[in-house]
Amino acid sequence: MLRRRSFFPIDDSTFTNDFYMPCYSEYFSKLLLHLCQKNNRENILTSDGISGAMLRAINQKLYCLQFITLSELEFDLMKPFGK
Repeated sequence: MLRRRSFFPIDDSTFTNDFYMPCYSEYFSKLLLHLCQKNNRENILTSDGISGAMLRAINQKLYCLQFITLSELEFDLMKPFGK
């Protein structure tokens, strides 16, 4: 569902637009390789996130499954990704 290891929100802050400015592209192109890689890891995609509405919908569904329909589906949102 997501590329990230957690349910991070979509970054729609004012500063996100800076990533798409020509001056940022120029700055980024001059970074050392390890800094470029670090930046890319930290900012996978500014649109790669989850909306508040989607988080609420997931929460509601999981609550319903666990406490209302008493589903046998097991889930653990606190478990580390991929374990």
